[in-house]
Amino acid sequence: MIEIENIVAGYQDQEVLKGISLKIIHNEMIGILGPNGSGKTTLIMALTGVVPIRSGQILLDGKPVRTYPTKEMAKRVACVPQKSEISFDFTNLSIVLMGRYPYLDSWAGYSKEDRDLAKDAMRQTGILKLAQKSIKRVSGGESQLVTIARAIAQTTEILILDEATSNLDAAKKIQVFDLLTKKNHEGATVICVLHDLNLAALYCKRLVFLKDGKVVIDGQTQDVFKDSVLSEIYETDIRVSEHPVTGTPQAHFVPFCNVLDSGDSFCRNKFGRVN
Repeated sequence: MIEIENIVAGYQDQEVLKGISLKIIHNEMIGILGPNGSGKTTLIMALTGVVPIRSGQILLDGKPVRTYPTKEMAKRVACVPQKSEISFDFTNLSIVLMGRYPYLDSWAGYSKEDRDLAKDAMRQTGILKLAQKSIKRVSGGESQLVTIARAIAQTTEILILDEATSNLDAAKKIQVFDLLTKKNHEGATVICVLHDLNLAALYCKRLVFLKDGKVVIDGQTQDVFKDSVLSEIYETDIRVSEHPVTGTPQAHFVPFCNVLDSGDSFCRNKFGRVN
């Protein structure tokens, strides 16, 4: 279990997280959402120890995260950052193999098992054909898949992803979230920061919304994914309907609309009437 207890964190003189408390139980698949600047990435960086907390505490199975040795933490938690810039001309397989680093003995190289796990992670993410290609010679979306494969190869019980699919096309996003769901069903706890409301609702059973550095809504997707809740959080008109296949709620943004005339098929807006 991850317990976040009233944490305050930020950068220099800027306080971003203003007393956030959450409990994430084993084997959850949870979505963290909210407007730009709400504190989503800062929360992830606090969770992984990149940003120190100023007060409060974060516990992993009852033990403060800061007390875990680096390698032990890396065996339990894998993170896919929002941006991953690699300046060296490594092959993609070499980068995925870095996920096996926590398991290396001192001065030992990667074992056959490490290489097999890395290649399997690339197969699962659909990039095995890029194994011997340079990271400098793949697209932005392919590079992001390499980073996701590295996290999969790390074989941890907790996967944390910060806008991990933002550079991917629609089909690749679905493939990645299908894979994350599979890992969740196999026992992994999956924590996803997203801007894509509909992707979050399709895959995450629980959603947590942040705004202005605080938790404003936390609950099961079916309970919190509502017109009024989303419209208030994002300060724009949002309507929710059921997905035609899965029945999960999906959000629809209403462009330019101040008044929606129930008897007509148009919105009245500052540009006039739109058919």
